[in-house]
Amino acid sequence: MTTSANSKTINPSAEWRKMHDKYYRKVELFTLSWQHVDLTQVLDHKMIVAVAPFGGPIAMVRDDTKKAVRAPISTAHPFPVIRIFKSSGVPLSEFAVGDDQIKPLKLGWTNKEELVCVMDNGTVSIFNVFGEILNSFDLGKEVRLNGIQDVIVYGVGMVVLMCNKQIVAINNFDIPIPTLLANVETSDEILSMTVIDPSFTASERVEVFLSTSGGTIIVVNESQAIDQMTTQNAFKLMSVSPNGKILAGFTTDGKLRVLLTNFSKNLSEVDFQTKVLPAQLVWCGVDAVVIYWRSKKEHILMMVGPYEDTIKHIYEEPLVLVPEVDGVRVFSNFKCEFLQLVPKCLEDIFKFGSMADSAILYDAWKQFESKNSKADENIRSIQAGLSEAVDACVTAAGNEFNVELQKDLLHSASYGKCSCDWYTSDAFVDMCRNIRVLNMVRRPEIGRPLSLRQYETLTVETLIAHLINQHHHLVALNIC
Repeated sequence: MTTSANSKTINPSAEWRKMHDKYYRKVELFTLSWQHVDLTQVLDHKMIVAVAPFGGPIAMVRDDTKKAVRAPISTAHPFPVIRIFKSSGVPLSEFAVGDDQIKPLKLGWTNKEELVCVMDNGTVSIFNVFGEILNSFDLGKEVRLNGIQDVIVYGVGMVVLMCNKQIVAINNFDIPIPTLLANVETSDEILSMTVIDPSFTASERVEVFLSTSGGTIIVVNESQAIDQMTTQNAFKLMSVSPNGKILAGFTTDGKLRVLLTNFSKNLSEVDFQTKVLPAQLVWCGVDAVVIYWRSKKEHILMMVGPYEDTIKHIYEEPLVLVPEVDGVRVFSNFKCEFLQLVPKCLEDIFKFGSMADSAILYDAWKQFESKNSKADENIRSIQAGLSEAVDACVTAAGNEFNVELQKDLLHSASYGKCSCDWYTSDAFVDMCRNIRVLNMVRRPEIGRPLSLRQYETLTVETLIAHLINQHHHLVALNIC
């Protein structure tokens, strides 16, 4: 079941799913308004997709790098066409790239929400969300001669794995100078690649993890390539947690292994007893890993927690998963949803049988609203912790997507405030301002479904810059 961000529910905990001692929820963000989009093409390797984090836009282009593939998204153009949509499916732009000889190989987004398009001949173009070219550069002669096996675009740069197993990095898109990383010496096949963002490394430079067919992982930076001498089955898919501390990998023999990125400790291992390679492996915050399998009859999302507990979600449509700092955005052909660990403040209030002070305060407000005399009795019973209960209701309102529940939680906080011996309203006022901003940008015409955690991580200044880049000047002005 799915909790809608726009419909009122009696108690949201009825739709939560428990994994060990934590609760997870699935929030429906948008019914997508895009046309002629079939995400099956992504799974069939006929379409390349990239989604910007922090509720950002989604870009897609048909994949013409495989000669047998000719499945255009739109037949209006003879060459591949990049289409960019908001998270609500509202179209932003559509523009042709490449020609008969040069094809798009990879798409990615910078932290400025500029689209990076890597062509199969080693040229790179950077566009704004309306398809206007901002910069272009060449990855160099070595890339042209050796060919490209894989590309990863991260916030400020990108790494390119060449077919000769060597890596070229662009450390800064503002000054796009190709840099050859340390020499990788292995006779094994490279099965997968992932990176740790420079903001999480001691050197403040990108670190690249290469999984080899020999079962080991090679960590590469500008100065050295270190074989970690791991001896277990090789990772076919890898993903680094949003804080850069944990690595999850799916092995060739069907196991999910989770370990620290410094390789000092294995944290968990789950055997799924399958040889079927997942379509995607991403983190849900830092609390769980989400694995997506496609079968002929159904599409399976499996959430795996730190204690090897699982939650299974079944879909009838193809999916694209987008990791966020506190959850996973899930795109299907018709919906955009958000999987998330239920914030503790919401759990304390809405969990069945909760005796937390914030839950009693919320119940007291409901009783007061219905003119029940027990409201005053409940308030007196939590007088010692009333200020903290008010703060919890305020924080819970910020973490809630449902507008009606936001109002109820803020009313509860306001009701409790009146009975406090002393309470400063600064936090209350600030949260009301944050909620107004979040609800404003979550509207389908803006199409940016930020959570409170994402908003705080992104910063209001960056959000305003993104809105201006999409020509939402009035919304940006209202936030200022």
